[in-house]
Amino acid sequence: MDDLPVKVALPLFRKEFNLDIPGGDDEIVRIVIGRIVLYIPNFETRKKIVLLHDIHHLATGYSAFFKGETEISAWELSAGCYNNWVAFIINIYAFMIGLIINPTKVWRAWVRGRNTRTLYFMGYHYDELLQKTVGAIKKELGLMSGINHRRLLKTIVSFILMIIIGLAVSILSILLVPLTIFFTLYIRLKSG
Repeated sequence: MDDLPVKVALPLFRKEFNLDIPGGDDEIVRIVIGRIVLYIPNFETRKKIVLLHDIHHLATGYSAFFKGETEISAWELSAGCYNNWVAFIINIYAFMIGLIINPTKVWRAWVRGRNTRTLYFMGYHYDELLQKTVGAIKKELGLMSGINHRRLLKTIVSFILMIIIGLAVSILSILLVPLTIFFTLYIRLKSG
């Protein structure tokens, strides 16, 4: 897949994982966690980051199934997504769940992220990214290089700090649970 342009690889990736169009133009996002289906508003900022997130999937090889989402969330947090609050918050949730259901791979993704970077800081126009090959993106993100184990202590400290931040965000998010439930009920009742 490395030789394919992103504009060719992305539809193949989305088809493989049964994903909707990039960012979705819908005003509502459907989130499926096992048998639970929740709905949240689809913010403009979220619509913009979905393309970058999906290209990260292509470059890193992490799947779009739930465990893969926990891995890419750890990678994006570690490699850098702090300039985008929506990416940061979504990644925190998946990261925290990943610590419970996929801890070893979440740790590996974190270590990998400490040695790479994300597209969130690179300032590409979306059309530019679609023309690049997956291999070129991998190279620019530093995914072709090995892992630098000399930075292990900094990696461990940053991992622990992210867990603390994740716990704080998770606790504060409990306040949003009733809003999410009411919004989900509203959408279900509205759609019949």
